[in-house]
Amino acid sequence: MVARPVDADFHGSWGKGLRWSITGNLVGSAEIWVEPFGDGAILHYYLRGDPTVSEADATARTMTDSPRGRRAADRLRRRHALRWKQNVWALKVELEEGRPPGSGEW
Repeated sequence: MVARPVDADFHGSWGKGLRWSITGNLVGSAEIWVEPFGDGAILHYYLRGDPTVSEADATARTMTDSPRGRRAADRLRRRHALRWKQNVWALKVELEEGRPPGSGEW
């Protein structure tokens, strides 16, 4: 997936963020923003994308409106969500290493 930032500092008082246009095995947009919360933050992530014909082509592939097409779309969504969660949790563990929860220490 190739991500190109297209704007920043949106969602008003919710925090700082970025929105990207994406291409690769999906074509669409993704956004991420950080919302301050307590002595930490909440990380928000949205992915809007359609599967592409191939990674070399940014043309969206039509998913059939059938049980098989819906299952394929669900598998693709799940795969991207799990990959995102694994990466962001690994980053959280690295950044908070040795920090007691709720301590306010950085």
